[in-house]
Amino acid sequence: MWSQRQTIKKVHILILPSFYRTEKEPLRGLFFRTQATALQKSGAKVGTIYYNDEDSRHITLKRLKNNHFQYIWNYEDNIAELTQLGWNTAPKRALGLKCLLLLGERLFRQYVALEGRPDILHAHCTIWGGVLAHHLSKKFGIPYFITEHSSAFLQNSFSPWQAKLIAATLPQATGLMAVSGALRVAMSPYSGGQKIEIMPNFVDTAFFDRPRVTTDKFRILALGNLNHNKGFDTLIEAFDLAFGKDDSAEMTIGGKGELHDELISMVKERALDEHITLSGMLTREQVAQAMSSHQLFVSSSRVETFGVVLVEALAAGMAVVATRSGAPQEFITSEQGLLVEVDKPQEMAQAMMAMRGKDIPEGELRKYAKERFDSAILAQKLIELYNINAIKQSKI
Repeated sequence: MWSQRQTIKKVHILILPSFYRTEKEPLRGLFFRTQATALQKSGAKVGTIYYNDEDSRHITLKRLKNNHFQYIWNYEDNIAELTQLGWNTAPKRALGLKCLLLLGERLFRQYVALEGRPDILHAHCTIWGGVLAHHLSKKFGIPYFITEHSSAFLQNSFSPWQAKLIAATLPQATGLMAVSGALRVAMSPYSGGQKIEIMPNFVDTAFFDRPRVTTDKFRILALGNLNHNKGFDTLIEAFDLAFGKDDSAEMTIGGKGELHDELISMVKERALDEHITLSGMLTREQVAQAMSSHQLFVSSSRVETFGVVLVEALAAGMAVVATRSGAPQEFITSEQGLLVEVDKPQEMAQAMMAMRGKDIPEGELRKYAKERFDSAILAQKLIELYNINAIKQSKI
C-alpha cells in the first residue's frame, strides 16, 4: 500500500479484464484498453493480464497448434499486455473454476517476474476477472478494485452458483464501481453494504472529433453485436414505419453476430435493400468515419449497462435516439436527442422522424461528451478513488 504522500506516478496498476481484444476481435473490450491508456498517460505504470480461452467444444489439432497455453507479450503505448492462449476450462463447474484460478495465478506470476509486483489489481466484471482478483488478493495481499459492466445484473440471469461467488467477491474488494446508476442498484444486494461508486466507461472523445460530412440524405447509424439484446429487429421495423422506401433516408447497421442472416432476410422481406445496409464489423477508424457522415445515431438495445457507442456518437457531434434500457436515460436528455421505450417500433419511428427536423448544435454535443466522459478527465477521478480507498484501507 502506498502512503498518502506518494503520487500516482509510483503506483503500479494491473488490469484484469473478463474479456479483451484478440487478433480476431481487435475491438473487443476496447474501453478497458482506453482506460489503461488514460491511466498510463496520467503517470501510472499499467499492465494487463488476460486468459484468452477458446471454446473447447471446437478444439481441433490445427487450432490446438495455434492455442496451446502459450504466453504472448505485447507492448503498446508503454502498457505491458500478457495474454495466454488456451481453452475454456468450464468455470461453471467447481473443478473448472479451480483450473481457471490456477491458470490466472500462473499468468500473474509470469507478469510479476518481468514487470514487478503491482500495487493495485483492477478487475473489470466480477465474473471472472473479479473472482480472479479476489483470489490473487488473498494469496498475495494486494488490494483489488472491481468495475462492473455486466448486463447479467440487470437481467438477474446469474446461476445460483455464480451469485454465491459474486456475494463472496464484492464485499472483500477495496473499492467497487459500476458504469451506471442502474447497474449500481442491481449490484447492491451482493455488495455487503459496501459503497459502490459510479465510474462510466472511458471514451477518447478527441478521436471522434472530426469535421462533419454534409449530405442531402438523412443518414441513420446503428452499431453493435447482431444479437437479440441489441434490438435491431425493432429498429428495422421502426425505419420502415418512419421512412419506408423514401429515397432521401437510409440506415447503416454495423456489427456481426448470430442474427445477421435473420436481419438480412427481414430487410429483404420489406424491400428495403436500397435503404438499409448491414455493413459487417467496422474497425475503430471506420466507426469514426461513419459517425462523421451520418446525422443520427440510434440505440435500440433491450438492456444496456452503459452504451459506449452513444457517447462516441455524441463526441462525433451526432444527435441520438436511444431506448430506456437501463443506462441511456441517465445521460441522454432532450438536449442530446430523444428517449423511447424498449420494443416500441412506432415510438422509435416517431422519434427518428422528429430528430430529422431537429437541429442540435454539434459543438454542444461534443462539449457534453468531453466534459462528462473524456478519458483524461475520468482517469483523474479514478486515481482519486484509488487514493481515497487506499488511505481508508491503510487505517484499518
